[in-house]
Amino acid sequence: MLIALLTTNCNKSKSDFATLNVMLTDGPANLQEVNIDLKEVQVNFLKDTTDWITLSTITGIYNLLKLQNGVNTLISSAVLPAGTINELRLILGSNNSVKVSD
Repeated sequence: MLIALLTTNCNKSKSDFATLNVMLTDGPANLQEVNIDLKEVQVNFLKDTTDWITLSTITGIYNLLKLQNGVNTLISSAVLPAGTINELRLILGSNNSVKVSD
């Protein structure tokens, strides 16, 4: 199974805001391509699923298999109120694909 990992980096400044960087990376898989059509990155600070914040997102089609062995890419960065992010969600479009190895 192929799993994309999201990492965040929150740097609290002098104020009550922090910078959130969302990076995309992947582990090895016996496939030729795994493409995701990234449309949005959203976060939720609350413990319910009604208050999502859409972040500025670097949209596009990403081949996850090019993001292995320490390679990652920034997909979103935002300055947000400092606090605990309870959920992070990727909104995908319709141009997702997997190319199986021969």
